Amino acid sequence: MDRKSRRQKNFFKLLATEGTGSDAKPKGKIYVVHRSTDKALLASSIVNNEKRLGSVGYKSQGEDTILEEYKDYLENYDIRPDLGWTGDDTLNYHSYQFEKTAIKFYFSKDLVE
Repeated sequence: MDRKSRRQKNFFKLLATEGTGSDAKPKGKIYVVHRSTDKALLASSIVNNEKRLGSVGYKSQGEDTILEEYKDYLENYDIRPDLGWTGDDTLNYHSYQFEKTAIKFYFSKDLVE
């Protein structure tokens, strides 16, 4: 198993599951909130020599790199257009997951059953 596949399996272990054994399926989804102008993630991409989910979302990683068993449990949200930020100072801001726009997105999803 390659590195990306191992990382996906570890990532999806964060979700609860329904069923048991080989019939177990993830319960819920992983929502990838991303922003292409996040300088912290840009720097991390350069240092780690790979795209970061938080800057590009999972689809730009390449659909073919996502394990088939997980494709229905991922959703992207490009938060950049909804933030309405302008100016260079906002490029350094990395904690946009706490902005009202992000909170509204979280509440629009059925996160708890």
